[in-house]
Amino acid sequence: MNKSLKILLSFITVALLAIIPLTFLSECGSSDNPEALYELGISKYEAGQYEEAITDFDEAIRAKPDNYAEVYYIRGRAKYHLGKYEEAIADYDAVIRMRPDDANVYAIRGNAKLELDLYEEAIEDYAEAIRMDPNSIIAADISVILGGIKYDLGRYEEAIADFDEAVRINPDYAGAHLGQAFIKLELGQYEQAIWDFNEAIRIMPHSADAYFNRGWAEIELGRYYDAIKSYDQVIRLAPDDALAFDNRGWAKHELGRLEAALADFDEAIRIDPNLANAYNNRGWTKRQLGMYDEAITDYEEALRLDPGHRRARVNLQNAKAEK
Repeated sequence: MNKSLKILLSFITVALLAIIPLTFLSECGSSDNPEALYELGISKYEAGQYEEAITDFDEAIRAKPDNYAEVYYIRGRAKYHLGKYEEAIADYDAVIRMRPDDANVYAIRGNAKLELDLYEEAIEDYAEAIRMDPNSIIAADISVILGGIKYDLGRYEEAIADFDEAVRINPDYAGAHLGQAFIKLELGQYEQAIWDFNEAIRIMPHSADAYFNRGWAEIELGRYYDAIKSYDQVIRLAPDDALAFDNRGWAKHELGRLEAALADFDEAIRIDPNLANAYNNRGWTKRQLGMYDEAITDYEEALRLDPGHRRARVNLQNAKAEK
């Protein structure tokens, strides 16, 4: 999965836990329920004391195991926070048996299944949550998660449809526009990707990822001046992004601005001395400037860092032949 998209989905799954309230279910059973244990567990949960909270919830369930959906639900959330995803799913299963008509439980169970890479099962839960409440803000978040899963599975058209649905619900959902753009970039649909990146930037003007990937699409289309402007923005927002300097250097190289390109490759290497591609690009530029010995040194360093770098290997052979 695109690294930026994976980070986005991780953020959204965490955000779902924050959006969905702890006590969204209806009243829990009769007045003889062990409410004191439940309330004590809630206070510990909210303090981040998940193990202690689970102990209280266990006692509450032991006292009244049937039709106590609220406690199973919050215990599942505590287990989720502790990375006990199978146990969390078992608790959510119990909630759904008791209260099968609440979209939020399906969404939270989908999160736990996603953590276990149970993609198809997670898709089913997320789809059910959307079916129950298709126009909610949570449905928009779930649609973006679905799009990310399907992207990871190579089901690009379905993924685009999910991101489209998120945009239908919330036209200013920057994450949905980013998701659309990442897939179109992957498919080589560079013009459409740039349009989506522009929408994401309009909504979220401080997104370095959006500028970075827009710049990559612009390089692919040969729009080097535009790409330089995009990477200028990335560097303004993230001045230690070595890849941004490397890519901006390549755009300058393609415009014949070789000295300026060298300066960007130098900066990329200063930030990340292990960036093999920056050495290759700097070597290529030095070779064009007739600096063969230095170019050969850069190609050799690129291959030391990445022995499988085919371009560096070919460039090294050519530089030695031309010297």
